[in-house]
Amino acid sequence: MNVGGWGSPNDIFNFAVYYLLVPSIFIFSAGATYRIVKLIVNTKLPRAQKGHNGWGEMLKGLIMTFLRPIIFSAKTKPDDFIAGILLLHLVGVIPVLFLLGQHISWWSYYFPAYKALWIFNVPESITTSVLTVTSNVMPASDMSFTFVNTIWGPLVVILNGDLMSLFILIAIGYKCAVRLTETLMKHNHSPARYGDYIAYLLLFLIVFFGYAAARHWPSDSVVVYRNVLGLHVLFAELLLMYIPFSKYWHFVFGYWYGKLHEWYDNDIKRGEMEVEL
Repeated sequence: MNVGGWGSPNDIFNFAVYYLLVPSIFIFSAGATYRIVKLIVNTKLPRAQKGHNGWGEMLKGLIMTFLRPIIFSAKTKPDDFIAGILLLHLVGVIPVLFLLGQHISWWSYYFPAYKALWIFNVPESITTSVLTVTSNVMPASDMSFTFVNTIWGPLVVILNGDLMSLFILIAIGYKCAVRLTETLMKHNHSPARYGDYIAYLLLFLIVFFGYAAARHWPSDSVVVYRNVLGLHVLFAELLLMYIPFSKYWHFVFGYWYGKLHEWYDNDIKRGEMEVEL
C-alpha cells in the first residue's frame, strides 16, 4: 500500500523526522556554541571579595535571585504573570514538552534513561487517551475510576495534554495581543521586535498541529494524520533552529546564565556574601 510516499523525503512526516532532524540539531548546536563562546569571551569576572555571610545566606541569595523577577511580575503585572509565567511556562510548555506521554516516548527513544520519568507521564485527557475537551459529547470512559490512573490523581484535571495545549494557545494569543497593542498605542518604548512574533507563531503552530494530530483531526485518514504530525515535528525543528537567534534563548541559556551572573555580581563580587573554600 502506497501511503503518501512513506520512504520519500517529499512526505512531510519522513522529511521532518528523517531528513531535517540532524540539520536542525546541527544549526541549533552551532548557534548555541557561537552565543556561549561569545558570552564567555566578552565576560570578565573580577575576583570575589570576602563578605560577612556564610553558605546559608549565599544559598538564600541564589534562590531569591531567581524568584525575585517572578515575584515582581506577580505583584506589578498579574495578568502578564498568569498568561506568561503560569499558563505559558509552568502549566503549559514545560510539562507538555517534558512529561506528555508521547513526548516521554520520544525522549526515551534517543535517551533511554529518560523512560525513568514515565511514572510522571501526563495523559492526553482527563479520562481517556482521546482529547475530549472540545468534543461535542461529554468525556466518557469504560474505566471503573473517574480519572486516568496516574500518579497525578485529581491533578490530572489540569495536568492533561488537552487542557495544557489550550492554555498555551490562549497565552500565546494574549501575549501577542498585548505586545501588538503596546506597539500600536506607543505604550512600550522599546523597539518592536518582529522576531518575537516569529517565535510565538512557530510555538503556536507546533501546539496547534500537535493538538490536531492527537485528535486525528481533520480526518482519520492515515495520510492526513502523517502530514499533520509531520507539520508538528517540522515546526518544532524550525523553532529549535531559531532558538539561538530568538527571544527563547533567554530560557535555554541566557536566563540561567544571567541570573547566576547577577547573583555573583550582586551578592559575591560586592562582598555581601562570604565564600569560604
